[in-house]
Amino acid sequence: MRRLLGQAGDIIDQFRNPFTNEDVRVVHAINDPFNYTISETLILVPEDFRGDRSNLPKIPLIFPWQQMDAETLMLATDMHLNYPNPLQPEKWPRESAGPMVQVSELYRYYFSVADMKNPNLTQVPCSGSWARVTPWLPWMLMGMRAGHTLYMVDFTGADNPGHASPELRAWLDSTPERSKFLTAPDSDYGPSLSSLENYARTEKPAPAK
Repeated sequence: MRRLLGQAGDIIDQFRNPFTNEDVRVVHAINDPFNYTISETLILVPEDFRGDRSNLPKIPLIFPWQQMDAETLMLATDMHLNYPNPLQPEKWPRESAGPMVQVSELYRYYFSVADMKNPNLTQVPCSGSWARVTPWLPWMLMGMRAGHTLYMVDFTGADNPGHASPELRAWLDSTPERSKFLTAPDSDYGPSLSSLENYARTEKPAPAK
């Protein structure tokens, strides 16, 4: 994840936490591109779910499309999650926000009606927004202090990475791990791990303060 400081648009690797007055190392969220195979039913559990799948209900996958006007279609997909924290406070006292993680993610996608009806298009331009309410990011070392993080993002689709700023493009090109975001996956592979699961795999608990 790109985090900016000041007006220069620099990508930062260290952050002065204003709540603790501590300099902390930024752990960028470089998640594997999240992907899955679309089917006729709603996906209710992740790919690496180890429980019994046989009793899961079969819910038809019907997206809540809305026609906003004669020219615009809108799709809203919202998720409200509450799941065990991969960073349990006993092991991660400074990184963990608690035993459970409560997250809301709100997506809005806007499409042209004419594009959606065009049989000659294999991809459709879109714009939209993403909002996420989540506990403090673990690298902020806030522990279980009250509060949360709010992401607000506006986005647009592009058929090439040329729309990225020179600073962001250079950062993405700097390592193979980052450059994978410049090309869409061509297959469904998994598991698709969350940023907290990745953090638990790649980081170590911070020393007690």
